[in-house]
Amino acid sequence: ENLDIDDLIQSSFRQVMKMAEASQQTLISDLDTNLPLLKGDERALIQIFNNLLSNSIKFTPKGGKINVTVRIAEDKAIAISVMDNGIGMSPDGISKALQPFEQADGMHSRRHEGTGLGLHLCSNFMHLFGGTLEIKSVIDEGTTVNLHFPPDRSMTNP
Repeated sequence: ENLDIDDLIQSSFRQVMKMAEASQQTLISDLDTNLPLLKGDERALIQIFNNLLSNSIKFTPKGGKINVTVRIAEDKAIAISVMDNGIGMSPDGISKALQPFEQADGMHSRRHEGTGLGLHLCSNFMHLFGGTLEIKSVIDEGTTVNLHFPPDRSMTNP
C-alpha cells in the first residue's frame, strides 16, 4: 500500500516514547518537504522503525538524542537514516548484530535483553523491499543506520 512516511515515523515515535522518556532522550524527526508516499507493508515498516529506534534508545546514554532523517535522492529513491550518539559498535560488532540470534559484543549489550533478531529482520525486510540497510558506527560516538528504498517505491502524493 502507499504510505505516508511521516505518519509511519510518528507512529513509531509514539510506540517507543515511554522508553525514550525513561532515559531522558530526545527523539527528533527531520523530513524533506513534499515527500512522496512509500509503497510498502505498514506492519513491516513500523517494525523496522521500532527496532531501529529501540536499539538507539537502549544503547544511548541518558540525555542522548536519536534523529530520524528522510531525504529524497535525485533519482527519487527514499533515504531514511536513524542516528544516535550512543555507545557505537566495532566493525565486528556490526557484522555480529546483523546475524540472527547474535548481539554486538560489549558489556552494555549484555545488560539489555533481546533475541538478537532486530537488525537481522530489518535487513531482511529491506531486501524484500528491494532496498538496503547499511550501518555506520564509531565506538563511543554513535551509530547511523541508513535505509535506502529504490525509486520504484516512491509514489506520487495525490
